[in-house]
Amino acid sequence: MYLLSDILKSLPKVTNPRLVLSGFGVWVLWRNKAGSTTHQTLTRFGGIKISIGSNQSLWYFQNAQVFPALARMLLWTQVHPEPVLSQVLPAKLILGESNSELSLSISNQLAQQKLTPGESFDVWVHPDVISHVSAFPGLGVEQRPPMFGMTSINWHAITVDPGFSLDADLGWFFFIRPMQDKENENYVLRWKNFYMRLKTILDRLGLRYIYQDNLLFFKIDGLNQLSSWIREILATIGHIKSDEPDAYWPCLYCAVLSQGLNFNDELPTKIPIVWDRLAPDTPHLPLSTGLLLRDEFAITFLDAAGDLPLDSLCQIGLSDGEAPDRRRVDFPASACLSAGKKTPCFYCGMKSHESPNCPSRQLFNTEPGVWDKVGGMDIKELTKAAKKLDKSVGNGNLAAMPELLLAEGPEHTFLKAVFEINCPAQHRMMRMVWRSRGKELPDGLRQLSPPEGEYVWSALENTRSRNYPQAERMMQQAILRTSKSYQPHVLLGFIALETGNPRQAEGHWKNAQNLCYTPLQQSYLLFIKARLLEIQGTYDQAHEAYSDSLRYSSKWLEPRYRQAVCLTKKGFLDQAWTIFADLIIREPHIFNRILFDHELERGRSFLLSALAGPWTATIQKAEKEQDALKQLRSKLETWLEPDNQFRKDTEERAAILQKNSQVENYVSFTKLSEVTEKLQRETDREIKEAVASLKKEAQNNIERARAIFDEIAYFPFPKLISKINRDYNQAGRILQRIAKSDLSSGSSFRQATMEMKEAGDILDRMGKRMRNLVIFREGALFFLFLSKTFLWLAMFGFLASIIAVPVLLYAIQESGSIWATEWMTTQRWQVQRTVSMLMILISGVIAALWTTARYAKTKQKYLAKAKQKRRQ
Repeated sequence: MYLLSDILKSLPKVTNPRLVLSGFGVWVLWRNKAGSTTHQTLTRFGGIKISIGSNQSLWYFQNAQVFPALARMLLWTQVHPEPVLSQVLPAKLILGESNSELSLSISNQLAQQKLTPGESFDVWVHPDVISHVSAFPGLGVEQRPPMFGMTSINWHAITVDPGFSLDADLGWFFFIRPMQDKENENYVLRWKNFYMRLKTILDRLGLRYIYQDNLLFFKIDGLNQLSSWIREILATIGHIKSDEPDAYWPCLYCAVLSQGLNFNDELPTKIPIVWDRLAPDTPHLPLSTGLLLRDEFAITFLDAAGDLPLDSLCQIGLSDGEAPDRRRVDFPASACLSAGKKTPCFYCGMKSHESPNCPSRQLFNTEPGVWDKVGGMDIKELTKAAKKLDKSVGNGNLAAMPELLLAEGPEHTFLKAVFEINCPAQHRMMRMVWRSRGKELPDGLRQLSPPEGEYVWSALENTRSRNYPQAERMMQQAILRTSKSYQPHVLLGFIALETGNPRQAEGHWKNAQNLCYTPLQQSYLLFIKARLLEIQGTYDQAHEAYSDSLRYSSKWLEPRYRQAVCLTKKGFLDQAWTIFADLIIREPHIFNRILFDHELERGRSFLLSALAGPWTATIQKAEKEQDALKQLRSKLETWLEPDNQFRKDTEERAAILQKNSQVENYVSFTKLSEVTEKLQRETDREIKEAVASLKKEAQNNIERARAIFDEIAYFPFPKLISKINRDYNQAGRILQRIAKSDLSSGSSFRQATMEMKEAGDILDRMGKRMRNLVIFREGALFFLFLSKTFLWLAMFGFLASIIAVPVLLYAIQESGSIWATEWMTTQRWQVQRTVSMLMILISGVIAALWTTARYAKTKQKYLAKAKQKRRQ
């Protein structure tokens, strides 16, 4: 026996339903591998498969076609019996944010049923839906007692007239329209070539078609034929775009349920299609049809946010075309940003309000830092922020809730970033341009002067408060006072725009452009003129105007971004992506802008698929950078000491990077790669400098050791320098080992660093001992030099005294002085002794003075002589 609740429990839980639709649920049970015929028949009649198990399945029908389908099976099983049981129940189809979130809601009373199929094909109908059976001639119902395990209600069984022959009426009209770009010289030739390819496919599939007024349309009968056509056209587009670009032209593809309409020339007038919403090269089908094909193709909702009726359009793509390692970017569009049917707002592009009511008019300053905040938020957090914003706005109007822009929180950050996308077209940009003293955008906005001109600023405040007559009068007065100022004309243009005169606004901005005197001002005015053309839907002219703006400020990315937006709105998505891809490389924040930008609605599915390329690449690179961070930490641990300040700082920065690497955001991943590479370069440079420093230190210590040895090498008392000699030999061995070691590996470098510290300690110890010995040596050398000099002087003085006394005696005698002669004769030895002592004293004084004056020079000569003798 099989429980209905078992298969219901296996269905996904839909937390944010976008579609809840009452209809017919079909519970099918079978034995012995039966049921395949039943499933094929249900599909052929338009049944949406909810789930299929080993012995039971769930289906949903939006209309009463379920009864002809089961009636056909009843007739079939009369000839080919199958042990199958089917129940038709009231049910609700529930669809979430993607086609994978498809579920069915059935009352708890019915969900508790526990049944076993019999030997024949049985169809049971719930009493609440039997009224729909009578709509089909040849079908009827009869009440029967319920089987064991069925809910105790008045169940009925279907009766079929043997002549019943109603077949499935499932068909579509398929329309193909080439993208209009008659200014392109290749348009006619390439569309003709591509049309011939389409014609070949249609002929091969046996489809009748009509081509008129640049529109190709034909009828498709049956789901199998539709599936074959979609596979053919998608494969053909992919092949021709890559291999035969001259035979390709982008086209719009749309299918509509036939609903009993006749296939003739008047068909396009009876089926209105909003072509401007469709993306090129992608088949667009009703959602009810897309759900029938969800097992074969990838389904993307055209309305990215808000409620989804079953007749809304969806996009079809090949589900098996993605590379297994290619990660699609899943980010929901905000319903409150896409809501509304009004003309797009000039300031923000939303359709829920007009330009005079735009919340951006309440913003005074730009917030470029908001993109840094967004870049630090996980994409899951941003997804929740978008959903929370939709919940906060609800059924209200975002324009009536300016306080949302002033609050703090993830959803408010998301909203601020959305309004930052079109900042160059808003009042706050005009304020900055008026104050700028720079020459080009965007750098010129950093050079701002204080506000000047009382009239223009007062008039701007009147414009913000919607006092347009007063603001206009003030601007007219300002023009009379300063006729060469461009500012009044700029504001008059915004006043004309907000009062519903876009042509007049364009004229004012043209006058302002004639009065501009810097490239920055020219670029800005051309930009807002291009924005006006974009809002009016003249995308070709807007594209050219953005090019003109770019010529005046070549570094400004905004005009280039708007060109890509224009191409997206126009439907040329490949060309738009080429620009977006280049911008993402130049500025990673553009990635998040594309996700947030509600004006890219037409190409949203294509762009999300295209973003998968850089998204996957940056994730893979980030994973490699995480490994690089681990290697960097290991490198730091291997090469540098724990107390090294560079290692501490780098490990701290690496820890922050490792934490930020868990944030799934393109900007965060890009910064991770950039900063990791920077840390690697800094670490390599630090290690290189440390190795060079160690080598230099080793050389310096070798010279230092030599200098110490030279100082004490000729010390006159060898026993006193035995410890220094031992230290010198030990330090020498260490320094020689460092000089010969290979410092290209971290372990050898760390070992050399430790040995260098040991050698430094030894040299410091030698230096302390050497200072004491040097003092002793200096005193000894001075004494030796002094003694030598004194001895020589004393010897010469003594000899001089021996000669001088007799000479003096002889001279006195010759002079005839009797007393002097007598005194000298009697005191001769005493005089001799006195003169000798005097000469010795004089020699000592002269020796001390001479030795002191010539000590350094004498010591150098002595040591140099000793070194030379040692070398010999």
